[in-house]
Amino acid sequence: FRTILDYLPLRVFGGLGAVFFSAGLILDALMLYIFLKTGQFSPYKSVGVSGLVLNAFGLALFIIGLVADTLGRIRHNQERIIYYQKKKLYENFKK
Repeated sequence: FRTILDYLPLRVFGGLGAVFFSAGLILDALMLYIFLKTGQFSPYKSVGVSGLVLNAFGLALFIIGLVADTLGRIRHNQERIIYYQKKKLYENFKK
């Protein structure tokens, strides 16, 4: 699991974020339907708050995935730079 998080963070966190965000959208759509039908949110306010929290959590997970993906790309680039520096050092050492 840790390997997947290290090499595919956007897929993992983006997928989880999409699940939570979609659940929040479903609750928001339910609130819109209730409001259009009755004209008030009164007995179902907690459903609306839950939808908002799920939307925010899903968006936060997606942003975490973007940051982790960027950090993974930076790490990969640094590892490549170190590889070429070591290769150049050992080629000079052999001579």
